[in-house]
Amino acid sequence: IQSCRFHPSNNLMLTAGLDKRLKIFQVDGKHNPKVQGVFFEDLPIMTAEFTPSGEEIFVSGRRKHFYVYDLGGAQMTKVQGIQGRPETSLSKMFLSPDNKHLAFLGVGGNIALVSRQTKQWVADLRMNQDVECAAFSADGHSLYSAGKGGLIYHWDLRMRRCLRKIV
Repeated sequence: IQSCRFHPSNNLMLTAGLDKRLKIFQVDGKHNPKVQGVFFEDLPIMTAEFTPSGEEIFVSGRRKHFYVYDLGGAQMTKVQGIQGRPETSLSKMFLSPDNKHLAFLGVGGNIALVSRQTKQWVADLRMNQDVECAAFSADGHSLYSAGKGGLIYHWDLRMRRCLRKIV
């Protein structure tokens, strides 16, 4: 299992992994039955996230494409990567809580910011070290990223620039 997430408003939980399977369970504390299972033929899953509305699940892995799974319609849509970007792996993906952006961690300190609605590239953020993890602020206006060098970068997503580096 590479991802385990709870639905933002229902008693659902997802699990996903390198076996290319997304599994959704009804969580009741006793039986926890599986309610849906989806097989992604060409994607060993590294990250799966519910959208803040809970209507969709974004699924990514070590490929240059990712998927959006419509929970209500039980349909998946393949998104052919980030146009104009060289990333061949989109394994580290983060969704903003305001439902506006996706952040994909790339190589060389690059963070590709993508519109959640259009699935198109919006901006690049670049650290001076390899990026290892990231987290959005609760309002979705900031992104915090960290690398192996021990610095945390605080990004303002409205201005698309680094506000400060935290030691």
